[in-house]
Amino acid sequence: MTQYTHIELAEREQIQKALGAGQTIAAIARSLSRDPKSIAHEIKTNRQAIYKGGFGTPRNDCSKRIDCRMTYVCGSCIKGHNRRCASCDLCNSHCPEFEAASCKRLVKAPYCCNGCEKDGRCPQRRYLYRADYADMLARARLSDSRKGMLLSDNDLDDISDLLEPVRERGQSVHHIYVNHADRFPCSERSIYKLIDANLVGIRRIDLPEAVKRRPRRKKPMHRVDRRCFEGRTYNDFLAYMDQHPAVSYVEMDTIESVEGDRSCLLTLCWTQSIFGLALACESQTAREVSKRLQELHSALGEENFIRLFPVILTDRGSEFSNPAELEALGTRIFYCDPMQSTQKPHVERWNREVRCLIPKGYSFEGFGMDDARLVTSHVNSYTSLGLGNRTPYNFFSYCFGQAILSAFGITRIPPDDVMRSPRLLAGKIRKIEKRP
Repeated sequence: MTQYTHIELAEREQIQKALGAGQTIAAIARSLSRDPKSIAHEIKTNRQAIYKGGFGTPRNDCSKRIDCRMTYVCGSCIKGHNRRCASCDLCNSHCPEFEAASCKRLVKAPYCCNGCEKDGRCPQRRYLYRADYADMLARARLSDSRKGMLLSDNDLDDISDLLEPVRERGQSVHHIYVNHADRFPCSERSIYKLIDANLVGIRRIDLPEAVKRRPRRKKPMHRVDRRCFEGRTYNDFLAYMDQHPAVSYVEMDTIESVEGDRSCLLTLCWTQSIFGLALACESQTAREVSKRLQELHSALGEENFIRLFPVILTDRGSEFSNPAELEALGTRIFYCDPMQSTQKPHVERWNREVRCLIPKGYSFEGFGMDDARLVTSHVNSYTSLGLGNRTPYNFFSYCFGQAILSAFGITRIPPDDVMRSPRLLAGKIRKIEKRP
């Protein structure tokens, strides 16, 4: 059966051995189950030119060398002897009447000098097929064919125009690519390579996730109930979920303002849909957290609240240290282990999206509930790879219905209008300069 794969080194070694034994190309092709044209192309493409002359004869590849009687072609003999120039190694490079000789073995099969009876005494340029050299040449050619860039200058300009929302709205490359995949002439991975190579209009520093920020400072803890963790540890959470596998849970956290500002954002994230909700709080206290959840309970109704918040997993911050009051609303509260934010990764990831709109160093002073709804709408309208290139808004609407989103005050933002930049809240937040 004919093969269509690349010829390997073991096959090239068989070709070299067969050529030395005088076998025809057709016989070699049959033994390797290859097409004869493939074997002929392999020999002609990867043969090695060797110009060493014959035994006791100079290197002369001229077709007139036997009958030539020319002397002093160089004007004066460089080598200091008086004899025919045809016997000199410099003949071919200096003679104006040079004509390259041809050999029928090189023009027709086997296209090389392997197995030739005149190999030891032929003064002409030879072509030998050597397996190791042929394999090296083929691999180098294959590697070179995959190098370089196939995009034209016009293609790069088009990509730069499509990526402009990265700088203007803070959108990511993935979000833009998913919603405009039919307009890009290359893959998403290639776009990142073009950005790293500074070949398009944006730089790596313009990407929202490219620059990492320093960890935030710790602040004193003011706990309401020091025994709030009893029966609510992370191991208790795992045991409860094993007993109730059909129950979903929500991760809860807070986003702090700058030092000296008591306000914060209470964030809730549904792990299945990666849908998040941000609620503006006047202070980072347990009373304020209870107040916001009670407002949700009143807006949704007890049945919908229990359906949306059967279990809440949060960290051990002092603002969550009154679980009894929260559980009175119909939910269950559990706490992660100390210094283990990875146990609630979904809300941590969602908080990072919010930080694109409200970076660290910006004050929440004057930031109201309508602003929180605006932030929530933009973050949840952002395309997610983990949701099959859908938005958390669409996934959450499918799971819980549009009425719940209306109760939250969340709206869908068109893909091209999604903002991931502080300019969305221009005039609503202000940057606080650090004291020297």
